Amino acid sequence: MASVLGDVTLLIKVAKAPLDKDQQRIAIFSKGIWQESTLAGSEGKEMANYIFGEIDVPNISTDSSPIPPFDLSRSMQLNRSNELVQKILAFVGYNVEAVRRRLVEDDKKRRASEEAKRLDREASEIAKIINQDFLNYKARINKAHAKAAGASDLHTSAELSAEAGNEVIFGNELPAIEVSDIGSPGRDEGIDGTGNHPPDLNPQVELTDKGEPKAKRSPQNPNRPRSHGGFRVEFSYMGEAEKRAKYDRESHTIFVNLDHSQVKAAIGAGGVDDIAFRRLAYEVAFSEYAFAVAYIMAQSNWFADIYEPINEIRETVNRITLAAAQLYAAT
Repeated sequence: MASVLGDVTLLIKVAKAPLDKDQQRIAIFSKGIWQESTLAGSEGKEMANYIFGEIDVPNISTDSSPIPPFDLSRSMQLNRSNELVQKILAFVGYNVEAVRRRLVEDDKKRRASEEAKRLDREASEIAKIINQDFLNYKARINKAHAKAAGASDLHTSAELSAEAGNEVIFGNELPAIEVSDIGSPGRDEGIDGTGNHPPDLNPQVELTDKGEPKAKRSPQNPNRPRSHGGFRVEFSYMGEAEKRAKYDRESHTIFVNLDHSQVKAAIGAGGVDDIAFRRLAYEVAFSEYAFAVAYIMAQSNWFADIYEPINEIRETVNRITLAAAQLYAAT
C-alpha cells in the first residue's frame, strides 16, 4: 500500500457532537489541493456522523496511469477506475471503519451503565411528549392549509411517522372531529392481501386537542417494513464548549449536552434523578424541538415573513410545556 500511496498520513478525528452531513467526511488533498470528501463506505452507519479528518496524497497530482485519477465529469469525485484512487479509498475506508467500530463498542459500554439506563428512560419520556405534540400539531397545520393553493404537506418535509403510522381512522381512542360522513374510497398498497386498501365506510376524522374519542391509529401494513420514525432524544457528553442541545436533522434526534455547565450544575448531588436536572433537561429538549419544528416548516416554505418563525417557536414552547406539565412534578 505504501509503495503506491507514498509517504502519507491519514488524520481521523472524532467529534464530541454529531456532525452535519456535509461535515462527516475525510477530505482528500493532493499537494494541498482538495480532490474529494468521503467516508469511503461508512456513510450512514452507526456513529459515522462523528467522524471527520483528512489525508494528503501528492501522488495523485503526478499519477501518469492510462486511466487518470481525475474524473472529468462534475461528480466532485476521483476516478474509481484508477488504481491509485482505489488504493486510497481502500486505505481510508479500512481505517475509518476501524474507528467507527470502536466508537460503536464504546457507546454500547457507556449505555450499559445504570446511569445511562436512567437517562435513556428520561429521554424516552421526553420523546413521547414531543412526538405526540408533533402528530397533533401536524394534523392542525395540514387542516388549516388544506384549501390553500399550492400548500405543501408538513409530513412530506418532516418525513417523520409514529410507530403504528400517522394515519387515523374512525374509532373510540383519540379526540377527533368528523370531517366527512362518506368515508374514504380506498387506495393501492393496502392491507387486504390484494395490493389494495379497501374502502373505509366509516366517517373520515381528524385529530383535535379536545373532544369526543372518535379516532384511532390506522393499523400498520404488515407488508411494509415497520417504521422507526419520529423524534428521538438522547443525552450525550458533547463538551463544555458545545451548546446545551443540538438537533440532528438527518436522524431527527435531539441531543442534550451533559457537559454544558448549566446541565452539570443541575445534576448536582442528586445525580440524574434530581428534580432540578429533570426539569432543566425537559426545558432544554423542548426548546430545541421548537427550533426543529420552525426549521422543518421553513424548509417547506411555510413562512411568509421573518417574524413568523419567531412566533412559531414561542407557540411551540408554550404548547409542548403545557402538554408536559406532569413531567415536571417531583417523584
